[in-house]
Amino acid sequence: MRWRLGPFEEIIASPAFQHWRHTLEDHKDHNYSSMLPFIDRLFGAFYLPRTWPKDYGTSTPAPETLIGQLLEPLAPAALGRATAPAGRSNQA
Repeated sequence: MRWRLGPFEEIIASPAFQHWRHTLEDHKDHNYSSMLPFIDRLFGAFYLPRTWPKDYGTSTPAPETLIGQLLEPLAPAALGRATAPAGRSNQA
C-alpha cells in the first residue's frame, strides 16, 4: 500500500517506511526498527525519501512453497537452500 502518514511517519512505521525497509539494493542498512522509526532516527539509520524503491526482496534464494519457507529457518545449513529467486520488481 502506498499510503503516507505525513508528520507521523517519523514516530510510527508507515507503509512507506516498510517499503524502504524491505528494498532489494537501494539504501541497505537503514530502517531497522519494525514499528518505531524514531529509534532509527536516534541511531542515524532512518531513511524515508518521498520516492518509492524500485525493487524489493532479497538476493538470497528462498523455498517456493509456504511450508518450505516456514521450515527453512529450522533446517541445518547442510541440507542446502532453495533455488527460487526471492526478489521481485515493483512495477506499480
